[in-house]
Amino acid sequence: MVSENYLPNWLSRDEFEQAEKEDHRLWLSRGQVGDEEQRGRVLWVMCNPSAADEHVSDNTITRVKRISQRNYGACAIGVVNLFTKRKTNQAQLDCGDADSNYSNADEVLRRAFQERETIVFAWGAGSGEWRKQNMAAYKRRAEEVERMADEAGREPLCLDVTKRLFPRHPARLATDAQLVPLRKARALQPTG
Repeated sequence: MVSENYLPNWLSRDEFEQAEKEDHRLWLSRGQVGDEEQRGRVLWVMCNPSAADEHVSDNTITRVKRISQRNYGACAIGVVNLFTKRKTNQAQLDCGDADSNYSNADEVLRRAFQERETIVFAWGAGSGEWRKQNMAAYKRRAEEVERMADEAGREPLCLDVTKRLFPRHPARLATDAQLVPLRKARALQPTG
């Protein structure tokens, strides 16, 4: 059972636990979710949840915590994803499958965007055969999520962008990587 301070006040324990039973994760957090300053609460939007949970961090969550601390002195992070289905390897994720997202995934994203001032997009571009098979659905979902952030009046940050202009995933970046506005990173990326 999830502890009291793990979930934001807009996400009920029942909906969180039902999603978990169906192998979806709607939310992951580290640090207190209380009333600290907004800049101390960073929301990360990545691709899909993997092994980390309420008690155990994986390499990505550890890196995200360090980057948030270095850039913002963040004492609390929240993590949501383009796709809520838990997969330890992105190659197992079928972006076009109706089961790739839990039924209220969009509502969770909208509420998270309303709550957090500092939002970091970091879902990466995928690779190899997976990218070929999933790119159209992946790109569509990324555009939907970007629209949701825009509708919430948020300007997402990123850790630079890939050649395809997706926000870089933190996995292979140094923990001293600087967060920059996504629009600026895309404008600086050479085309062609």
